[in-house]
Amino acid sequence: MMFPGLVLVAISLAAGESCESHSNHSGSCEPVSLLQSQRSQKIIVKGPSSSGGTASQKLAPTCAQGFNEAFVKCLGGKNNYLMILVTNEDDSKAYCAYTGGWAQSPDNYPDHSACFVSPGEKAPLFFDSSVSPKTLSNWDKEIIVSGELKQDFTSLSCQDPGTSPCKSTVKSKYARTLTKDTKLWQTVPADGEFTFNWSPSDGYIGVATKTPQLIYSMYVKNNLGPSSSNGLSADVPCSRDSSVEWQAKNFPVKGLNGGCQKDNDDYWMAFGSGDITICFPGVEC
Repeated sequence: MMFPGLVLVAISLAAGESCESHSNHSGSCEPVSLLQSQRSQKIIVKGPSSSGGTASQKLAPTCAQGFNEAFVKCLGGKNNYLMILVTNEDDSKAYCAYTGGWAQSPDNYPDHSACFVSPGEKAPLFFDSSVSPKTLSNWDKEIIVSGELKQDFTSLSCQDPGTSPCKSTVKSKYARTLTKDTKLWQTVPADGEFTFNWSPSDGYIGVATKTPQLIYSMYVKNNLGPSSSNGLSADVPCSRDSSVEWQAKNFPVKGLNGGCQKDNDDYWMAFGSGDITICFPGVEC
């Protein structure tokens, strides 16, 4: 005698969908593909190498990312021009800083403790160009750095509208950017990484990798294949240069499961059960 529940499980297994048991009261079993298509996925995206360039050029993407993340709490989402990049005279040392002096007040900085801390420092830095020598101080105006300091106007811009006003303006031969809703979302800093948790409800996330030879593109997508899987997709056929399969092998991309598949105009590879790491070509990962 065959019970209906067993018939359903048998049909799922016969269709090529494995089953995972969960410690719930019903002892039910759901197809792995269904579970995978619904869960949040941790994705780690690596940036290019920082070799070459001045200190301000190397630091600009990190400042942009940090300033944008702290913008609403630190500055109340206003006065974006107060976020700046400061260097020493020969640009061998650079700092992510905020405008100090006349601007250093609770009116401009409603939560100064939430401001971005420049790498290697213990607290947010505030630049006062009205004194001689010019200084970088903490909120209590204790001098942290003094000497031949200047604001850099060539590597960082914080003039964009919205809650992410800052961006690096450095024109590098190598870069990695992420897009969301077809708009620039993140620039991954050199020698750094950007980590996010992606859910199918977040929609497509574009991953662009700029090299001197080519700009490679792929997308984080859901609803791929007959099992509505999550994975990485590109519009270049499998096995060709710049396809998602080629990028996964040569960057590489860690954490994918199985080979390259075709679904209409998508050529894609599925996420595995762990984290996904998108390495940058030529950089140790």
